Amino acid sequence: MPFVTTPITKSPTRSAAKERATPRGPTRRDEWVRRVRGALRAQYSELCASPLCELPALRALLEQACDMALAELDGVHERRVQQVATYLQLAREGVSVTTITHRLGLHSRSYVHQEIQRQALELITEAFLQLARQADESSNAAC
Repeated sequence: MPFVTTPITKSPTRSAAKERATPRGPTRRDEWVRRVRGALRAQYSELCASPLCELPALRALLEQACDMALAELDGVHERRVQQVATYLQLAREGVSVTTITHRLGLHSRSYVHQEIQRQALELITEAFLQLARQADESSNAAC
């Protein structure tokens, strides 16, 4: 019977470590943006109903981020900016995307999802990250 050799393979743990989606060490800003944006993609009302938002600090950060995004849009009279502001206000009240679409005078929910909601989420994401950094800096200063 001939001698059969089996190829040597790397251990599964070593391979899994190399395939890690995020590198070790501090999380980069673009990774935080991706994470927060992914969490915020859910409709605002669904996110507020999430068990995570039962944490008072997280819910407060989310509310502040929405306030900051709306404040940034306040006073700008471009039609698109007004649509984003209206979207944020209505989403905060728990209004469905279908109803928001009608209140904006639009006919396409997909347009609202792809354009208006995306811009709204970008504003809230930036505000959320800014608030989180401020909270982190103040907690580190207190230590």
